[in-house]
Amino acid sequence: MSASATRPRATPSKHAASPRVRDRAATESRIVEAAIAVLAEHGFTALGVNEVARRAGVDKKLVNRYFGGMDGVIDAIGARMDLWLATDGRAARGTPEADYAALMARLLTDYSTGLRGNVLVLRLLAWELVEPSAVLSRLDAARSQAMQRWMGAQKGTLSVPEGIDAPAINALLLAGIHYLALREKTLPAFAGVDVSDARGWRRVQSAAALLLQRAYSPGTTAAGPAHQAAAERPRRTPPGAPRSRTRSRKGGAA
Repeated sequence: MSASATRPRATPSKHAASPRVRDRAATESRIVEAAIAVLAEHGFTALGVNEVARRAGVDKKLVNRYFGGMDGVIDAIGARMDLWLATDGRAARGTPEADYAALMARLLTDYSTGLRGNVLVLRLLAWELVEPSAVLSRLDAARSQAMQRWMGAQKGTLSVPEGIDAPAINALLLAGIHYLALREKTLPAFAGVDVSDARGWRRVQSAAALLLQRAYSPGTTAAGPAHQAAAERPRRTPPGAPRSRTRSRKGGAA
């Protein structure tokens, strides 16, 4: 019997596959970063498998293998909270906020401060308004899902006062911040507020904090769908109360 036949077989190490796992993670990261770079430099119309693979320095087959195509890459971009917040989304917190209004005031202040210098996000917001596309719609959906998860983690045990339509209130303030940030470089003055410098933005942030405190104060109610439906129901005349007189189409009493 030969020596090679009697030589014991090497037992595969349980860590043998780890370099490949690390290589895949690094390649996925390069692909996503390349897609972000293409988006920032050339816009969403240039966001394709060939261009992203070329920029990442990988075979385009890997884009399909790791992400299932460009839809998966777009979803990965949408999940990048550091991209939307201009931070890693995990900034150290001091004393926890006492209520939901204080939390939202802090988050809107941090978001608006980061948004002003976030060129890519500002471009995406502008493109969404003037050049709607399937790419931007998917990116917006992925971003919204990531933001909702992040908000849930930030909120913790804080709750919205009963009867408050929080999504509508937050959407209104967020839309205002988006609009002012988009105007800053071209038409910085709006309704008597100059948002071209930090002083103007402090005014906006202070006003937003005041509105949030008033909107989320206990006892405040907002006209959400349920409240609006209740307001639109016809009122019943209490028993014994005189009925109001209405006029007929000919002008007489009904």
